[in-house]
Amino acid sequence: MVFNSEFDPDDDKLKGMSRDPISGNFFVFSDYAVYKFRVDREKRNVWRIYLERGEFDLAQQFCRDDPDKLDEVFTRRAQDLFEKGCHVESAMHFAKTKCSFEEIALKFMQVIPSTWTRLARTAYFITSNFLCSGGREVCVAQLLEEATGVGEPDD
Repeated sequence: MVFNSEFDPDDDKLKGMSRDPISGNFFVFSDYAVYKFRVDREKRNVWRIYLERGEFDLAQQFCRDDPDKLDEVFTRRAQDLFEKGCHVESAMHFAKTKCSFEEIALKFMQVIPSTWTRLARTAYFITSNFLCSGGREVCVAQLLEEATGVGEPDD
């Protein structure tokens, strides 16, 4: 007689485990029962084991066909590099992820505030210039004049 049941570790303590080399089934036994397990799709979560170990190249190989898992590998690799201080390489890997630009920018802004301050000032200066009346037309005219060497024709 065979029963299908789940093992409950609170009811029974395992004594040992054995594997049938012909069928590939595993048998786990306790004082009161024998449980039979069959391993199916063993490689499906191997990528996660490599990811937890920090072996990102191997994790990437095992989840090559699944874009969500691949995104998780790239994200963890980028975060790991960021924590180690390899900011340029980290940014390269963040670029491959689905993380939002704002989230990544805030992360880098906390580490490199002086660069972001300079960029913010430059962006503010450029924006304020373009908001001035006629600023855009003047800039475009100057760019055209520099590019072609000829001013706008007078009407």
